[in-house]
Order: sequence, then C-alpha cells, then structure tokens
Amino acid sequence: MGVSKQSIRQHQLERLEQKIAGRKAVLAQRGMDEQAQEKDVLLQHLIAEARRTRKALEAIKKQAALMQAARQKKLESAARSAAAKKHHKKKAAEAAAPPSGDKKEKKAKKAADKKEQAASA
Repeated sequence: MGVSKQSIRQHQLERLEQKIAGRKAVLAQRGMDEQAQEKDVLLQHLIAEARRTRKALEAIKKQAALMQAARQKKLESAARSAAAKKHHKKKAAEAAAPPSGDKKEKKAKKAADKKEQAASA
C-alpha cells in the first residue's frame, strides 16, 4: 500500500534526490564520465524511484484538487437546496393562510345578511 500524504512523498523525493546527487558524486570521484554514470544500475534505480515518487505526488495533487472541487460543489448544492426549501416554505405558508382582510370581509357580509333576514322576518 502506498503512502497518500503529500508531505511524506515530498520528503521521500528530497531524500532520493540527495541520494542521486551523492551517487553521482561517488561515481565522478571514481573517474566515470556522464555516459558511464547513466549505465550505473544503482543510479538508474534511484532515478526510477524518484520518477515514481513524482508521479505519485502528481496523483495526490490531482486527487486533492478533485476532492476540493467535489466539496465546493456539495456546499453550493446545499446552499441552493436550503434556499429552495426556504422559498418553498414561504410559498406554502402564503397559500395555506388566507389573507386576514378576506376573513373580516366575510364576517361583515355574514352579519349584514343576518340583519337583513331579521329585518324582513
């Protein structure tokens, strides 16, 4: 299982680069030129490890960016949902409660009808 923390991978990469520089220095001290150094198996292995670590770092960065975008999208969606619920509740409350002016008018009309019936009887 690989390491998924960026700081650890960064530290690994720094150590590998130090090892590569050290190995090149040892080979140069032995009198090997650049072409001969490229054929050194240990140096090739260190360079390959550094390449794999760089790729892992890039993958970690991509994943972090993807997760950040997903979090942002989720927050925006939640905000929209909350706004829609608030708007929906407001509309439902307006539709459920009849305006108070209509109720008073109905009462007044009913009272007037009763007075007319009592007067005609």
